[in-house]
Amino acid sequence: MDEILKAPQKTRKRWLLIVGAFVVITLFFVAVKAVSSTNSITADAVRFTDIRHGILHITVNGFGQFASNESIAQILPYSGIVQQVHKHNGDRVEVGDLVLQLLNPSLTSDITSKEASIRLAELTKQEVLLTLEKQQQELKLQLLQAESNFRIEELQLEANETLFQDKIISRLQYAQQQAKTEMQAQQLAAIQADFSRFDHQKQQRLAIEQEKIHLLQLELKQLKDDYSALTVTASKAGVISNLTAEVGRQVPASQVLFLINSEQPNLARIKFPQSRQSLLRTDLPVSATSSDYSYQGRILRINPVVVDGYIEVEAVFKDKLEGAKVDMSMRASAIVNSMPDVTYLALPSYISGKPETVALFIKNENKINKHVVKVVDVIGDYLIIEADYLIGKQVIVSDISTLLHHNELILQGPE
Repeated sequence: MDEILKAPQKTRKRWLLIVGAFVVITLFFVAVKAVSSTNSITADAVRFTDIRHGILHITVNGFGQFASNESIAQILPYSGIVQQVHKHNGDRVEVGDLVLQLLNPSLTSDITSKEASIRLAELTKQEVLLTLEKQQQELKLQLLQAESNFRIEELQLEANETLFQDKIISRLQYAQQQAKTEMQAQQLAAIQADFSRFDHQKQQRLAIEQEKIHLLQLELKQLKDDYSALTVTASKAGVISNLTAEVGRQVPASQVLFLINSEQPNLARIKFPQSRQSLLRTDLPVSATSSDYSYQGRILRINPVVVDGYIEVEAVFKDKLEGAKVDMSMRASAIVNSMPDVTYLALPSYISGKPETVALFIKNENKINKHVVKVVDVIGDYLIIEADYLIGKQVIVSDISTLLHHNELILQGPE
C-alpha cells in the first residue's frame, strides 16, 4: 500500500521542476526581447561628429615633451659613490649651483699617500742639500789649504831665487823649489776647478730633487682636482635633464652624469604608437599644442626602437617656441597624408576593418536615422564615404553595436 502511494509523489515533483524551469527561461527571453527591442538612447550616452567635405589631413596623434639640443654634458672624471642629490630633472640651475655630492674613499687615500710622498721628497731634498753643503764646505777648506800651500811655496820660490842669485843655494835646490811651487799651483787649479764644478753639480742635484717634488705636486693637484670634481656643480645656466644618479649608486669614471639644457627649447621629442610607424617619415608636418600655444614644425629624425609600444621622433620648429619650456608636456599630431575633395568623418567605434558599406546613424532633431552608405576608404582614424547629401550632418561615433539592427533611434534627454 505504501509503495503504491510513493510513485505519484515523485512524478508530481518532477513535473513541477520542469514547469518552473520553463517559466524562468520564458521570462528570460521575454526580458531579452524587451531590452533588445527598445530603440531609445540617452543623449549623454553617445558622442557625435560632423560629416565634412574638403581636404582631409590624415594625422597620427602622439604626446611628448619640449627639449633642447643646446646642452652641455656633465662628465665625472673619476669614479665615485653618490652621497647626496641636490638637484633633479627639470630643475633650473645657475653656474656653480651644487647638483651632486659624491665620495671616493680610494681617492681620499691616494691624496693622503701623495701628500706623504711629497713630504718625504722634501725631506730627501733637505738631506741632499745638507750633504752637498757639507761636501762643498770640505772642498772649500781644501781650496783654502791649497791656496795657502801655493802661497807658501810661491814665497819660498821668491826667497830661493834671491838666494840662488847670491849663490847661497845651488841651482838644484832652486829647481826643486820651482817644481814644488808648480805642483802646488796645479793642485790649486785642480781644487778650484772641482769647487766650481761642484757648485754646478749641486744646483743640478737640487734641481732633480725639486723636479721630483714638482711631479708629485702635479699628481697631487690632479688627485685634488678629481676629488673636487666629486662635488658636482653646474657649469652653465640651464635646466637639468638625463639625471639618473641615486644615493649610494656607484658611478664609473667618464660617465655622463646629466645634461644641462638651454632653458629655451628648440625641439620636441614626441612618442607615436608603434602601429602608426609605417605612416611616419622625416619632414612630415607636425603640430604641437601645449597650454594656450600651438606650434608648427616638421619631423627631423625617427628613432625606430620601440619602447612600451611607442617610437620616438624628434621635431623641430620654424619659429621660436614662445611660452614653452624644456620638459614641458605637450600633445602633437603629424600630418601623414592629405586628400582633397573628399567626404569624411571620424571613424565610428563600431566599425572595424574596411567594409564596402556601413550603417551611419544620423541625428535628425530628437531622432536618429540609419543611413547605409558606400565606403571609399578607411585611413587611420577617418572614414571616407560617398554620401555628399549627408555633409554637415551629425553622426554617432560611439559604440552602438547592440542597436545596429534598428532603422531609427529615439534620442532622449538634453541635447
